[in-house]
Amino acid sequence: MDPSIVSAALDALEAGDATAALALLKDMLAAALGAPAAPETLPDEMVAETTAATSMLMRLAGKPTIGESVRDAEAWHASHVELTAERAKLAAERAALELAQRKAHAAQLVKIGAETPHTSGLATGVLCARLLAEPLTELSARVAALLAARGGKLPEAPLPPSGAAAGLTPRELTLCAETNCDPATFAALRAQLRPPRAE
Repeated sequence: MDPSIVSAALDALEAGDATAALALLKDMLAAALGAPAAPETLPDEMVAETTAATSMLMRLAGKPTIGESVRDAEAWHASHVELTAERAKLAAERAALELAQRKAHAAQLVKIGAETPHTSGLATGVLCARLLAEPLTELSARVAALLAARGGKLPEAPLPPSGAAAGLTPRELTLCAETNCDPATFAALRAQLRPPRAE
């Protein structure tokens, strides 16, 4: 593209000469399309689209020149990119907070006895699809209703096993909790079923 045309276009934009800027814009479009530089050789629809786009941009920007309007459009674009990134960050933070709240509700449901570590997904560290899909407001309401039915208190954490039950593995303790089996009874039964080790 002829540098003199570009320079003249910039001068016209800075001066606010819309007529000269439009004429030069036609010349640049013609040069880009490989057509003669004379404005009258441009297709009518291209001239109409260019004029309409220029008018719309100036109207949206509320500026008297196309140059000022383009600078405003550049600022809008930068602001849009920044806002999009900020929204993505906020969405990720909200998702993390919601997941933490869902896990807390799942832990409450396990303590209440409405779920087990395995049915809730807490045993694997990944909540089950059912608890992830349930609307958070409904999950919160369900937990609140179950708590209210129990006097608003969660069951106290069981004391750590002592005596014969102290040797149980975490998996065995989970089984006891899931089956309502006394850890000491479980340990006694396990000792009977497991043959003594050879010395």
